[in-house]
Amino acid sequence: MSNWSDFVDKISKFKKELGGTGMSAPSIIRLIYSGAFDEMIDEELKAKPLQVRYKDITDQALSAMKSTAKLPKATTKELVGINKIDGIGNLMLWRFSTNPFARYDVSDFCKGFLKSQGFERPIIPEGDITWMKPAKNGNKTRIDIRYSWSDLFNKTRVLEAYPKDRLLASMCIVVKAEKRNYQVDKESLVVTLFNGHEYIEGVRMWPGESGKLNPLIVTQIKPYNLGLAIIRPKPWNDRPGGTLVSWTGVGS
Repeated sequence: MSNWSDFVDKISKFKKELGGTGMSAPSIIRLIYSGAFDEMIDEELKAKPLQVRYKDITDQALSAMKSTAKLPKATTKELVGINKIDGIGNLMLWRFSTNPFARYDVSDFCKGFLKSQGFERPIIPEGDITWMKPAKNGNKTRIDIRYSWSDLFNKTRVLEAYPKDRLLASMCIVVKAEKRNYQVDKESLVVTLFNGHEYIEGVRMWPGESGKLNPLIVTQIKPYNLGLAIIRPKPWNDRPGGTLVSWTGVGS
């Protein structure tokens, strides 16, 4: 079998001659969405949007199996069901929740966006910094995109050595966003993000002088949305955390 068409033909042949394929429809669907067949897909299919591509080959496989199976809903261990996957963001979340060893460089999916935001890729990367926005116009704040959030808070206290005049940038997918009140009438937004290989938790967006959050920003920080988070790292009660300084949704 050299390509996807050959594989589908084999499925159809086994179904016709043997009455079955030895594989269930749900298992085939999960293998498709996990990327197990990506190398078998031809260039024409690869040119299609991800959600269309996987839906097309799923339909082909189910047709060959003569199956009426539907795309699975989320299990208790999954953050999103396959039936809700409509883009790279929730696909990554589904893969990570089913396989914690799955890793992604979210920045690679957003190169054009990062360049439009003024980020550059250093010729010689500094440590695990893959992109950075240099200080300009007298502004001393430099924004770095680092690969590992947890490394900032490891036992060697890397955070203490991380320059205080730098902010942390991370291309992230929103996992959860919860509005919380404090001091009776003030609002904050507690978010959990996914940067392609780990969860970023304990990050909070604070309100302005009015005590209220910007409703436009809040509507953008919703589960499965992809964007650029600018964070000021700071541990809370000796746990990793920080302030979400800004959020720019990709495509917004």
